[in-house]
Amino acid sequence: VFAGILVAFLLLISEILGQINTQAGKISSLFAPIIPLVVYFFVFKKYYSYSLQMYLLADNPNLGVKKALTLSKLITNGYKWKLFVLDLSFIGWYLLGMLSLGIGFLWITPYWSITRINAYHFIKTDALAKGIIKPEDFYVNPDKVSDN
Repeated sequence: VFAGILVAFLLLISEILGQINTQAGKISSLFAPIIPLVVYFFVFKKYYSYSLQMYLLADNPNLGVKKALTLSKLITNGYKWKLFVLDLSFIGWYLLGMLSLGIGFLWITPYWSITRINAYHFIKTDALAKGIIKPEDFYVNPDKVSDN
């Protein structure tokens, strides 16, 4: 939603610049299709950086939101593209779910969820093996949790 608003705002600015000056209009019309792609790139990068934080919190609810976001960013380093391709591989399933008038989602949603959970466990195990994170990063004493 935020990315859509940002893209609309950027397109509006490029349209205003185009109306003010015809030369600026030519330049902005060249960059108009590129601006949303650049914005989406950064949005997707951040989305996949923080996409595993809910699994981290499910593993340890006492972790804290800020700590979970930080750990998610650390462990997804090098896996953002693979997570994107993993999500992309479900397009066919989602189309099939829509063709079945939504009934297929009764099977597709749990399948997608389990696939993401398995990806989380693989990425977490790999990050632990490579020393990117330590086991004590995941387990926090509930008495020391701040309100973050």
